[in-house]
Amino acid sequence: MYLVPTQESMRAMMDRPPGPFSMLNLYRLHEVADYSANPEFAPPNPISGRDLFDRYAASMDSLLASFDAKRVFLAEGAGCLIGPPDERWDVVQIVRYPSLSAFLSLTSSDEMLADMPHRLAMFEDSRVIPLIERTSESA
Repeated sequence: MYLVPTQESMRAMMDRPPGPFSMLNLYRLHEVADYSANPEFAPPNPISGRDLFDRYAASMDSLLASFDAKRVFLAEGAGCLIGPPDERWDVVQIVRYPSLSAFLSLTSSDEMLADMPHRLAMFEDSRVIPLIERTSESA
């Protein structure tokens, strides 16, 4: 299970070229949000990981915009054509950031830090993959 970056992955992120980039996010959601790590944040009634993600996603666009970032793609995972047959990703999204600085500012913002217990509760597993766009000149 991978829910937060490691020190090693953050160091590698800091060595990336400057400029805009995107993040591919793959999320596997809990059937029922798991607040066992932060029970004080649990809602009075159980909520599905899907419903929790939908609430989170609804407020995310304005937060991204405040850092000049934008979600450019959001989709439901639809199985696995190539790969382990039991591997599933419930949500796939791509977020475009203007710079590493904007990404770091967003991820350390009060809003994101306040959402962390809910992110940990909704996600069973995740992958967050930095992408650098290739142009015809770089291909």
